[in-house]
Amino acid sequence: MKFLKLVSLLFLITKDSIEFRNICSHMALQREGQQFERDLQEGHQCLKTNIEKLICSLAVFPSDSYILVRSALRQILQNLLAV
Repeated sequence: MKFLKLVSLLFLITKDSIEFRNICSHMALQREGQQFERDLQEGHQCLKTNIEKLICSLAVFPSDSYILVRSALRQILQNLLAV
């Protein structure tokens, strides 16, 4: 059961990572404007979602470094929310 949960989380993380890459690639082709701002907001949300999913996936198989990694990811998430 835990393995299937991890596989589904990893699939979603991979899908979201590809989406984030596509947003960044699209932004790189633009200089400025409303579409750039929209892409920037979408990229920000996508990155936030990716970090939240990583935190959830860590909880499935906790390890010795789980607390340190979770803490670091939460700090990154807080920094993103502050922007």
